[in-house]
Amino acid sequence: MSDAGGSGGVAAAIWRAFGGAPAALPATGEDSVSYPIATGQASTGRPLGLWLVCHAIQLHATSVTFDGRRWSSTASDRGWTHTPPDPGRTGTPAVALG
Repeated sequence: MSDAGGSGGVAAAIWRAFGGAPAALPATGEDSVSYPIATGQASTGRPLGLWLVCHAIQLHATSVTFDGRRWSSTASDRGWTHTPPDPGRTGTPAVALG
């Protein structure tokens, strides 16, 4: 995978890997994007979140949040940790870029 930093690079990489993945939307944070998952495609959220973590170095991702859990590049040895629930983001993988 080539260097895919920036929200445009992340979107292109996700499109190549997932084909019909949802369009990226701005998320909380200056350089963050989210991928809202339609109710009928809930099973796409977890694989997308895991894919983002697996490609975090190439994507320059500093954190990935999904379904009340967060992975951070600065604490990757802790794996996914619980985060306070955000009702507006349930089922929406979000990635912060650094």
